[in-house]
Amino acid sequence: MNFMFGKVYHQMDAKNRIRIPVKFKNAFPKGEALFFVRYNEGRVAVMSESVLSQRLSVFEEVNPGNREAADAISAMAGFIDEVSEDGQGRTQLPKWAREFIKGKELVTVGVKHYIEIWDANVYDGKILSKPQDQIVGALYHA
Repeated sequence: MNFMFGKVYHQMDAKNRIRIPVKFKNAFPKGEALFFVRYNEGRVAVMSESVLSQRLSVFEEVNPGNREAADAISAMAGFIDEVSEDGQGRTQLPKWAREFIKGKELVTVGVKHYIEIWDANVYDGKILSKPQDQIVGALYHA
């Protein structure tokens, strides 16, 4: 599996379809299914089956009697959909993803083993405006 880094600005078309940028698409494991996942606030992740399986392994360790954890599992599992491409390599974002992202102007960001799709205005306002020292501090002093 190749690492995915960088960002690509692109658009959702009138039928709510996107193309996963080639630089990222080619980095996913060949032959593995891809999934849309509601992830952190304001972004939708696309993960390969192996990465998603690793992330969901936490489900197996949850005590079934823990209602808050059970609700969290239901909330996360209910917002996972397989990526399905048409003959031209386009995929339609699920309805929940369109509501989560909102805009048609998008930015896709590589985050090592998966990608995140953001509304470009949200990304630019939230991420690009962060000073570098704040980013480094959050990563290495957390």
